[in-house]
Amino acid sequence: MKLSKYAEDGKVKLIRQPKRLGKSSAINKGLEECREEIIVLTDADAKVEENAIRELVKNFADPKVGAAVADVIIVSGGTVASMMNHLFYHYFRRKPRIWESELDSVSFCSGHLLAFYKSIVGKIEEDILNDDRYILLKTRSKSYRCICEPLSNAYEADTGEFSSQITQKRRTTAGTIQGTARFRNLLFSPRYGFFGMFILPFHLLRVVFLPFLLLLLEILSPIVFWTLLSFHWIFWAVIAVAITLTCLLKPLRKIFLSLLYGIIVQIAAFIGIMDYAFKRYSPLWIRVGSPWDEMTWET
Repeated sequence: MKLSKYAEDGKVKLIRQPKRLGKSSAINKGLEECREEIIVLTDADAKVEENAIRELVKNFADPKVGAAVADVIIVSGGTVASMMNHLFYHYFRRKPRIWESELDSVSFCSGHLLAFYKSIVGKIEEDILNDDRYILLKTRSKSYRCICEPLSNAYEADTGEFSSQITQKRRTTAGTIQGTARFRNLLFSPRYGFFGMFILPFHLLRVVFLPFLLLLLEILSPIVFWTLLSFHWIFWAVIAVAITLTCLLKPLRKIFLSLLYGIIVQIAAFIGIMDYAFKRYSPLWIRVGSPWDEMTWET
């Protein structure tokens, strides 16, 4: 274990648990040992820039900020699935999160690099699936903001496999519903500003209700298809224009791929909703190999 070497050199303090109890339990164990007020978390498979932590903690100069998360960049693995995930994340999660941060608080956190006040969060409930979401909602429930710092960059290597991505998104969806249910008093509450009235409800709407809308559209799509097909020239003209523009315009091609991947995300989200409804989840993550092992990292 690489950390053991650093522990032997006295550079870090290594805390061991006798058995796997989940990430939240491990974080709580670390919080018991920490004596400082600002806590910084990172994931084992994340890579962070040299100045990332410095830029992140600068935000605590603002007394209204209780937590700050790095701007996460997905490093594409080169496969079609990986490229689609990269584009989807960039257009529909990364950019909106920065905008949400400017308005109030972000709709989701990332464990890749996250800083928060220990006194605000306290302990994390150990059955929680998404510890980072719990930290976000606990912080906002105490009337502090959680913001995203664009100058603090953390990198995640994409798995490049649809199956791994779907597994991850299933868990994230179930955890989103679980965490929001624990802090449901934030929903539509003017006490929590723009976050309570708009950001949190819209995020829940996108995660929970859009999969059902997608299912409805899939049911109706054959009807729509045959209706359009009856107007032959209109149907084929629209298809020809769409294909031509997608091939010629690179930005449009990227948006098209990200939208296509969005369908896959919604299907995974729908399964995640079922996982939560039927309690098919566990605080223990499924162990997988690190995607960085198959990629070249340049500094």
